[in-house]
Amino acid sequence: MFDSFDEYQQAVSQSLERTEEERKAWEVSQGIVSFGTACDELYSDIESVGITTFSDLKEYVDNNSKYLQLIEEDGEFILETQMYNSSDRYISNLNGMYQINDTVYKDLENKTVAVLVDNIEILHQINESTELSRFSDFLVQGYNSIEDSYKDGDADIECGKKHKWWTTNGKNRTRVELKVYMRGYNVKFFAQVRPLKRSWGAWIHCKRTIDVNAVIGIEYAIKTPGYPDKWFSKEFTMKGKKHTSKFEKTWSDWTGDNNKLQHFSNYSIYADTPSTNAIIKNCN
Repeated sequence: MFDSFDEYQQAVSQSLERTEEERKAWEVSQGIVSFGTACDELYSDIESVGITTFSDLKEYVDNNSKYLQLIEEDGEFILETQMYNSSDRYISNLNGMYQINDTVYKDLENKTVAVLVDNIEILHQINESTELSRFSDFLVQGYNSIEDSYKDGDADIECGKKHKWWTTNGKNRTRVELKVYMRGYNVKFFAQVRPLKRSWGAWIHCKRTIDVNAVIGIEYAIKTPGYPDKWFSKEFTMKGKKHTSKFEKTWSDWTGDNNKLQHFSNYSIYADTPSTNAIIKNCN
């Protein structure tokens, strides 16, 4: 439980700054397991559960659909954790919920829903396909049904709001994903470079030597009735070369507003692995 949005934001920042080893050690010291860690651990078990076919893989995912998902992309499937691109995944409990003061929040793929703590059982009944109007009397109004703006399409302003690029060589793939979006009253940013391997009819996480040099700028606005929009900008970098399963940058900031004016102002992306050609993308 967080007493304020400032405390929540601080916890999110700290969770994202920790390495995997540091995060696991911290969770053990607190006697907790976060939603994100539970997802990661189930994913890491994938090589040891006897999967030999896509049917086996789909059955494993179906049996663990709370934490894993198969994402269809351009006619192919990628095995991913649930909420893999959410900045809240390591501060949420095993049900994907977190509490700020007297309100409990639950992140879904395309929206966040919120109820007062006395109505927490309502959140257990809500998933991605739930028609929220069924629970309108219980939901905290003004926060729910605010969908991520990247679902509205890639706006034709500046450098867009979402991008996915990949390059493939046989059973090896290098993939880059960028998005900037609103979730409730938070502006959020996600960038990831990840190598994938083809196994069991799907693309699976793997480790490769990743060489990344990326600079990504965003702009976002806070709208106040009767006043001009107040614009903010922020720039992120990802740079390095190491043998790993991903390079990732995630960021979140409370704006107190749910407008959808955020977008990329610029990006310069170089991402390479020994198994594929480099991905090079630029926008100014």
